[in-house]
Amino acid sequence: MSKVVAIMIELYAGIDIGGTNTALGLFDSAFHLLAKSSFLTRRPGASSVRVDPVSFFDQLSAELSGLVSSLGCEVRLVGIGIDSPGRVDSEKGVVYTASNLGWDEVHIREEMSERLNIPVFVEHDVRAFVQGEAAFGAGVGCRDLIGVTIGTGVAAGFLSGGNILRGSKSRAGEIGHDKIDGEEWLCSCGKKGCLETIVSARGISRAAEEAVSAGKIPSLFHLRGRITPKDVYSACTEGDETGKGIYERAGTLLGKKLSTLVYALDPEIILIGGGVAKAGEYLLGPVRQTLQALCATRMPPLKVLPTMLEEDMANIIGMAHMAVMKLSKGGLSC
Repeated sequence: MSKVVAIMIELYAGIDIGGTNTALGLFDSAFHLLAKSSFLTRRPGASSVRVDPVSFFDQLSAELSGLVSSLGCEVRLVGIGIDSPGRVDSEKGVVYTASNLGWDEVHIREEMSERLNIPVFVEHDVRAFVQGEAAFGAGVGCRDLIGVTIGTGVAAGFLSGGNILRGSKSRAGEIGHDKIDGEEWLCSCGKKGCLETIVSARGISRAAEEAVSAGKIPSLFHLRGRITPKDVYSACTEGDETGKGIYERAGTLLGKKLSTLVYALDPEIILIGGGVAKAGEYLLGPVRQTLQALCATRMPPLKVLPTMLEEDMANIIGMAHMAVMKLSKGGLSC
């Protein structure tokens, strides 16, 4: 009788740390998703704005270990990729500032590698999103692209010649804090008139609240004080011109900012994702029209596309992919 030999499956973890939820995914070397879970980044009832790093990484380690054990087969976790919002130094594995987590100089790589004794790679969340979409989503086959995410704020990530661009201080892509002439709304960064005071979930909601206060968008009167971008989108689908105008203005302003990046980086495509981008053509149409007008000499015309991967999948598979690529190069840096 022949002896059955168990085959050890090597696993790669992709982890997306968000201000609300943290998502984890386990992949094999062919990037098949084998297991996925999530947990609240902040513990229920937490009174502090700051997420305590020690307790958070204790929980993250436990969640990841439990997810690996849940597979119930011969597996071995060999690499972990973790993304985070804020100013991230991917070479050192440190998050220097992440305001929505209350973090200041948190050593993610050190915290997790000490707990699990496994190589850990760290990246900015928007760059992880770009990596995922470029490798497995709407950007497959493209070596030069711009990816934009619009949620609480707005930021961009860049792929040039197949490589992620980070900048000298790991701040490349912070387009949300580029000022719009004539705008004076206070941004969370402390400046006035930043792009994300208009092009963001908060910006869309605020514009809708102002419209409702002025007697416009009647379908949203009953939601005064708690209007979301999804509510504005619903008004658009019902034909409300003011609602359409809110997204049109956001898309036009974003298109103007992106036009400069198009001339600087010469991308093949621009991908737009995040919660606000679920408005679809109400937002993407004005972006596309603005870029066509401002970049009229480009032939063929630049493609502006929605992202393909669902929710946090771009980030977790992007970080798993990054872990595999870096391990294949035999080190902690690209």
